[in-house]
Amino acid sequence: MAEQIPNKYRDAFTEHVARVDAYAAAVLRGHLVLEQQINDVIEASVSNYEFIEQANLGFFQKVALVRSFCTYDHATFWELVLAINSLRNALAHSLDPRRRTAQVAKFESTLLAQLPDHAQDQVPETSIFVALGYCSGYLESIGRELAKRLNPPEGTSQST
Repeated sequence: MAEQIPNKYRDAFTEHVARVDAYAAAVLRGHLVLEQQINDVIEASVSNYEFIEQANLGFFQKVALVRSFCTYDHATFWELVLAINSLRNALAHSLDPRRRTAQVAKFESTLLAQLPDHAQDQVPETSIFVALGYCSGYLESIGRELAKRLNPPEGTSQST
């Protein structure tokens, strides 16, 4: 007869898997969308994207690569993107509620510094949507900026 799963693990499974955590789902899925946008910016900015794919870059390396493409550094924006990444990592790789609480606080602080008018009086459940929407829009503008620089209209010179 198969041995029973110890109560400790059965209880952990029930607590962490059986119920849907809407906040964690928003962070995890939102992070996936941001990473796809970053991948799209990289793909549109290089001639041979397959070599980037083969390099198997992590999120932080992809962010550094896109930052290197920009004509000016959007430091506070990237701090927010990396705070979302740290929050995602805390949720994806740890069941420790203290780590989650600490990363949520760090994320909220970074968001408040970046978007004080929009983040003020927000609760974490809504502030993640504010942050993800802001980051997605900002990445879109970076993509457009790079597209203009890499594909100037005919008759104009390409500036570096």
